[in-house]
Amino acid sequence: MKIDLILPPGRHSWNLDEGWEQTLREMGLLREVKQASPKNADEILQWATRSDATLMILMGGDHHLYFLHDDARKRKLWEGVRPATVCFCYESILNSKFPDSEKKSGSATEAFSHFVYCDELDEAFFQQRGVPAIWLPQCVDHRRFHPPPAGKPRASLVFFRGKLDEQFGYEQRRRTLEFLKKEQLLATCENEISASQLMDEYRKHALAINLAGNFGGYNVRTFEALASGSVLFQFLPENRPKNNKLFEHGKHLLNFSGDGLEKLAGMIREIQNHPEQGARIADAGRVECLANHTIERRIHQIIEFITEAFRTGSRLHIGCGDNILPRFKNVDCRSLSPFVMIDDAGTLATIPDDSHEVIYACHVLEHFSYHKVEEVLRNWTSKLKHGGHIYLSVPNFRYLAWKYLWKGKIDQVLPPLLGGQEYPENFHYVAFDKKSLTRVMNKAGLVDVATFKAREIPFTRHDCSRWPLSLNLVGTRP
Repeated sequence: MKIDLILPPGRHSWNLDEGWEQTLREMGLLREVKQASPKNADEILQWATRSDATLMILMGGDHHLYFLHDDARKRKLWEGVRPATVCFCYESILNSKFPDSEKKSGSATEAFSHFVYCDELDEAFFQQRGVPAIWLPQCVDHRRFHPPPAGKPRASLVFFRGKLDEQFGYEQRRRTLEFLKKEQLLATCENEISASQLMDEYRKHALAINLAGNFGGYNVRTFEALASGSVLFQFLPENRPKNNKLFEHGKHLLNFSGDGLEKLAGMIREIQNHPEQGARIADAGRVECLANHTIERRIHQIIEFITEAFRTGSRLHIGCGDNILPRFKNVDCRSLSPFVMIDDAGTLATIPDDSHEVIYACHVLEHFSYHKVEEVLRNWTSKLKHGGHIYLSVPNFRYLAWKYLWKGKIDQVLPPLLGGQEYPENFHYVAFDKKSLTRVMNKAGLVDVATFKAREIPFTRHDCSRWPLSLNLVGTRP
């Protein structure tokens, strides 16, 4: 498997930018990485349409890469991108202070094939739009965020790093920090710092605090602090039941609410006075974080999610080869991708009857004996829901005969007529013209058989149905 990565312009966080690049590279999965900006948007789009990766991950693809899908032309280009396109939505959508949040994410659902969202409340947004989506919390590059060497002392003041911009409503953050500073509990860090400095600051301090922000769940600071072996004082987000069960109060971290500053100060002093208690919490928090919330773990979960999504679609792609269609269940007798279901195209034993709205088979039917094509096609038809459509593309014998008579070069028609023959399954046993294929489709129970223009069908973009030699017919199961 090879994965392409698209990063947004500027810097957001190591764990939302370079951390993914480094982790994919160390896992041996990275094909190529691009940092996009409004200036190079067209270049990125053209690069994406040429990619032969297995999947493509777009970090902040909805909000921070909006310029890649902000008009109909760009969204249309994404239909032709061959890999599955995974939009990693690390900002809140329905409860966001960013302008036009739902508009930007809605545009993304018309461009990309799969979605990961980090705020659990956004589940309703993706359900309404009917796109494959999964909730996964944010995470950490644990190779860079880690505790200091054993025995190295750490300051017992509370370390904080985060935005304080008034436009995002961070007054509560300011009040909390001013209170802790007045109580001489805060290790201040007023200026912007580099990622490496941030990693060092966590290692210097035994305690860390994460305050309420624009994002509705645990943000990257939660996981940075836990992976760094700090005792984390974590603001508990409201109305996030799944998020709030990720870590246990008093075991992995210490939660607090926004209206109990005196209580928060008391918790901090309790840990300062009992460092052995703090060490137990920090160790347990780090173990839990590394078990379930690393970038590496998220990558495995995304692959599992995409694999499952390809196995549960309501559209079926028979004989897919290496042309893995997004939002299709892709079936082939050979596994050229982890997203392919292995099955015999003649029997489709793993596919239930009456289960698919669309079936597509490009240059597959001719691989069966002319004694069996009607039986095979009848079986395919049984996998359609009533009212569903089957799109067939086969080599057009009329075109091949004309080409031979015109050119007189038999070597130009043998491969499409008889198959490439470079592996056992790539032999052809029957030929079709429009009349004979229509007759077989009718006998298999299909009605309203008609030609279709492959160039007008998005899912044909990467196969030979668009070649002049192809005969393309669509039929309906009544």
